[in-house]
Amino acid sequence: MISTATKVPLLEYFGFEVFLLKTDSSPLSVYALHGDSIAKAKLVFRDGIFKKAEIHDIPGSAALGVAEKEKFQLLLEEYLSELVKGWIDYYVFAKAPKFEKIMRSL
Repeated sequence: MISTATKVPLLEYFGFEVFLLKTDSSPLSVYALHGDSIAKAKLVFRDGIFKKAEIHDIPGSAALGVAEKEKFQLLLEEYLSELVKGWIDYYVFAKAPKFEKIMRSL
């Protein structure tokens, strides 16, 4: 399980937490936690244009189920600019990113 002290929260959506890890500045990567399950998404850009999100399981942790990965993918697509801005704020400018609690259906 990931410690709360190492998480930098970005979004919360009906049981999902999307966050950065203080110790992982991998290029444009974010994490999602749902219950005890976790995944990492690498956001892939080509020539400044978003191409895809590669969602990976975390070795030694419970994997997100298929439905949860689909919700994570949807969150990534719907909130892409906010997630990228949060990553830049934290890792480039060393400031706390804006946190958003989403209270509507996607």
